Amino acid sequence: MVDLNAIGGGTTLAPENAETQSIEIMRQCQRFDRCSVPICPLDLLQDNSTRLEWEPVCTLSKSKRLRIGQGSELPRQGLTKKEWAARQCWQSLTEAERQCRIAKLTKF
Repeated sequence: MVDLNAIGGGTTLAPENAETQSIEIMRQCQRFDRCSVPICPLDLLQDNSTRLEWEPVCTLSKSKRLRIGQGSELPRQGLTKKEWAARQCWQSLTEAERQCRIAKLTKF
């Protein structure tokens, strides 16, 4: 079984169902047929994969990955681990803390 609860997905899928569903989600990517990244943010099983330092990373824009990930079983909605962690950090801030950080950025 693939437990997506551990990373925020909320469901448990049998491995064969997860693989089939994962491929269906990844096929929605315009680069699917020619992509060779070892860890795809649109893959339900991405946490079972590893990437070597020299291997490529996904370059599909975050907005496109989020659009594909909406309404799917993706544990991080199409975001990478780093993007997901940043989103969780941002959401944990109070509104005052968010406004303070935004104000600091607008000075540039």
